Amino acid sequence: MTYFIVISQQTFNENERLFICVFIFASLLTILIAFKKVTEKRLKIVETKNTEQENKNQLKKISHEIGWFEFRNDLNISIFYEDAGDWNKYTKIFLFKDNKIYYTVLTERFRLNYPTFTQNNAVKKLLKNLTVI
Repeated sequence: MTYFIVISQQTFNENERLFICVFIFASLLTILIAFKKVTEKRLKIVETKNTEQENKNQLKKISHEIGWFEFRNDLNISIFYEDAGDWNKYTKIFLFKDNKIYYTVLTERFRLNYPTFTQNNAVKKLLKNLTVI
């Protein structure tokens, strides 16, 4: 309690305020990156109105149009990869069960394997559009 009273009575100059703001922003960004990295392999679920085979066929058709390369295609699993250039590659894993699609997007990079931020949202939007087709 005493610590908060001392801080509230203390005045900071512009450089100290800037440092505090940058430090808070960097801390929040680090927490976000750590959270995304820890939950990267967790499967996301999209529920569709189509059957398992229809979902699989539509995803295969769309993936070839987008430019994904098919790596594996088994009974209820499909794995695609997308070459993003400069030694970057996105691996997209899809599991099909009934009318649900379980998916995740992993990234493989040459030096730093940081998590994907926007690819999961883009794939989710693509899978939700499968019901419209």
